[in-house]
Amino acid sequence: MSEKSLTLKEYQRQYYLKNKEKYLTRAKKQRERLKVEKKKKENKKELEIIEQQERPTFLRPLLVRCFRCKNWFLIKYVPWKKRFSLKNNWDWWTKKEEEKGKKICDACLKDLYLNHKVEYRQNIWDGERRVVLRNYVT
Repeated sequence: MSEKSLTLKEYQRQYYLKNKEKYLTRAKKQRERLKVEKKKKENKKELEIIEQQERPTFLRPLLVRCFRCKNWFLIKYVPWKKRFSLKNNWDWWTKKEEEKGKKICDACLKDLYLNHKVEYRQNIWDGERRVVLRNYVT
């Protein structure tokens, strides 16, 4: 048969058979590309779910009043501990139940350590807490 007498379908068939390997590799590449894209989408969804589970919730700082100087100040939220900072809780420093709920500002803590040593030693008797306060002030 001559090429002139071939119909369009026959010509396309012969052309396909000649270039069969090229078409197969294209198809394989396209299938692989689709698999990779699908995996990327799945991984992205999994990562989003993990991020949502691990994402810390950021709360606004608490506005409280210092029991010593009566000034207002903010207590920051610590996301990785999922609670507000304990630095300004006077009962954390003293370990006394009757002091529970009292808040102390940073300026008063520094003033207590630097200028009122007797009161500091009477109220904060735990050695570890004294070290923490000393490191915080200096």
